[in-house]
Amino acid sequence: MKISTKGRYSLRLLLDLAEHADKGFIPLKDIAERQEISKKYLEQIVSLLNVSGMLRTNRGYQGGYMLAKPPREYTVGQVLRITEGGIYPVACLENDPNICPRNSYCKTLAVWEGLNRVISEYLDGITLEDLLGDPQVPSSEADAAAQPAEPEASAAEAPVAVSAQEAEAGEPESEISIQETPEPVINAPEARQKSDRWFWNSF
Repeated sequence: MKISTKGRYSLRLLLDLAEHADKGFIPLKDIAERQEISKKYLEQIVSLLNVSGMLRTNRGYQGGYMLAKPPREYTVGQVLRITEGGIYPVACLENDPNICPRNSYCKTLAVWEGLNRVISEYLDGITLEDLLGDPQVPSSEADAAAQPAEPEASAAEAPVAVSAQEAEAGEPESEISIQETPEPVINAPEARQKSDRWFWNSF
């Protein structure tokens, strides 16, 4: 399945009308200039969308087009079915019920039916309102992402837990190594001689 320019441009036209909905009826030439699409080509697309009731038209001076419904009520699948004539991956699914003479025993039919279901569910799940809005991160997550991560404290800077007993006791006094002064070694003979001299000199 390949989407033609008619399908793609019709989606851009509707999105342009949704974006400028506050301006009322929008002239087709303004849309053509903004989207860089031929005004004559847009006239063909507008005729298709008008028939399906997707647009409101105002003719004459200050005339133009605007959406007939809120953007949330337009799906991409709906727009493409109108402009493309269908979004079926294969021709045998264009009719319901399937009129292909092989449908009762075709071994590939289930593949195309599954693909068609996936395409339809995807395109029908997207609205013009979805395309207008940008996905945003929730404010709480955005704030958290904007804040720089705090650096982890190194082992030297990490706070040390102190117990209540240690806090009351204060800082422990540093241990001082005290070396005992050794007693002087006395020479016994020399000491005896000094004692004898003192004894005889005392007379």
